Amino acid sequence: MSAGHPSIVSLIPHRGRSLLLEAVLELRDDGIDCLGRIPAGASLLHEGRAPSILGIEMAAQAAAVFEALRRLGCGGGPQAQQIGYLVGLRDMRFERPEMPADETFVASVRSIGSAPPLSRYSARVSGPDALYVSGELSAFMTAADRPG
Repeated sequence: MSAGHPSIVSLIPHRGRSLLLEAVLELRDDGIDCLGRIPAGASLLHEGRAPSILGIEMAAQAAAVFEALRRLGCGGGPQAQQIGYLVGLRDMRFERPEMPADETFVASVRSIGSAPPLSRYSARVSGPDALYVSGELSAFMTAADRPG
């Protein structure tokens, strides 16, 4: 985990096999890079591999972590962890058909616009030597989720 950032489990509601992120690698004003991994027993996992569509969820979790950290920075305190909704995908590309379990991935999202209650992000998930997923995702944030 990057120094100074709360743990992932304190920022998003995902637990157990549904939690695909392990740590914040880098937080920027417009986005975040997170360390990801597909845990043993994860949904869609078969013979140590999962369809790359699981990379969309990894990127969505990174967007949720970014928003939680942004809320904390705006004085969100205990309200930082909120449930958001993935509501749209655009130009998603799957460079590899499958993602291996227990490999380290980097899930990166960058804010590319918002019109509250919707936010849009450029997203990509890459492994040590390959890009797996890239495209845009949109998230819905309820009024209680938005800072200030």
